[in-house]
This record gives sequence, structure tokens and C-alpha cells, in this order.
Amino acid sequence: MLMEWDNNDPVSKKEKDRNDSVYVLQGNRNPFIDNPAYVSLIWGTQNVINYNSGNKPVRIWPVPANESITIEVPDNWQENYELRILDISGKAVFAGASDGGSVRISLTGIRSGFYMLMISSGNEICISRIIVMH
Repeated sequence: MLMEWDNNDPVSKKEKDRNDSVYVLQGNRNPFIDNPAYVSLIWGTQNVINYNSGNKPVRIWPVPANESITIEVPDNWQENYELRILDISGKAVFAGASDGGSVRISLTGIRSGFYMLMISSGNEICISRIIVMH
């Protein structure tokens, strides 16, 4: 049940802001807000890809993915970024955009297999392998 809740409710900007405020007052942070992938690392199957963009990583989880995949980009990226999932032949099987923060992509209609995820924002680009297993 915890894993289902975590997958259906990604960390929001409000939760990140509250975590920052608590740190100022108490000197401690909620590591699950700073690193949402910890839930899968501890209670699920560890399947997170980190791609370092400067000092902050792009996080992609879970890998392998089943019903959806979550992507979190660093705060220093532009607010809008483009997302594409490419099959092994280079054909786009998904194309979309996000207005910042984390985004969840439904994998319904995408067959099991190996794919490339391309995330681009301004001069930043991240290309990562993902596996879809239904």
C-alpha cells in the first residue's frame, strides 16, 4: 500500500517548500522529500537512474517500469522541458512536455522492451535507457 501511495502522489513543490522551512527552524530534513526514490530503494526494487546535470541529478524511476515512469529534473532547469521516449529504431513512441518539477508518464500502449528517454530543456539534455516490462 505504501508503494502504491508513493507512486500515485509524487512530491509537490509545497512539500519541498515545507521541507526547506522545517530545515531552517529545526535543522533537519525529510530525506523522502529530498530524494523520493528512497521509497523504492528501501521498500521496493531499487530501480532509479540518476543523471547528473551540474550539481543536481535528473531522477528516473522505477526502472524497469510497468504502468508508469516518474521523472524529476533539477530546479535549475528551465520551467518547461520536453520529453520523448524512443524505441530501438529511433521512432518516438511518446512525446510531451512538462512545466517543471516531476512528471509521471503513463506507459499504457507502450510495449515491453528497451527504450531511450530523452529529456531536453534549453541547453541541457539527458538521454537515458529505460526498460518497460508489462
